[in-house]
Amino acid sequence: MRATGLLLALLAFVTTPALASDLYVIAHPDVELTRDQVVEVYRGERQFAGNVLLHPSDNAASRPEFVSRALGMDEVRYASHWTRKSFREGLIAPPMRSGDADVAAYVARTPGAIGYVSEAPPDARIITRY
Repeated sequence: MRATGLLLALLAFVTTPALASDLYVIAHPDVELTRDQVVEVYRGERQFAGNVLLHPSDNAASRPEFVSRALGMDEVRYASHWTRKSFREGLIAPPMRSGDADVAAYVARTPGAIGYVSEAPPDARIITRY
């Protein structure tokens, strides 16, 4: 009887999906944005924060999760959204960085930069998280 209960508990643990970790939107110190404004930036609807030209960056390691959580899109819809923006408005999609370290380095050295990471560096300025 105990073995059956232990087996069921083990099966429940193994088949339960892992909880996704948080994604942190980090920014250069000169950038002030709200959570809603971050969405506007990644949809190509906002290019400035006050008088600061924004430079968003995508993270290859976390983009599917970010696009789903923050923008309510899937990868295909996000790509087609930016294709339309490019043709209609001449906007360019955020450049792709290889991972958290690349995004964090870019944000730290680039005025107006924002990006998202799965683990924020201790010195990073976190705007919001998803």
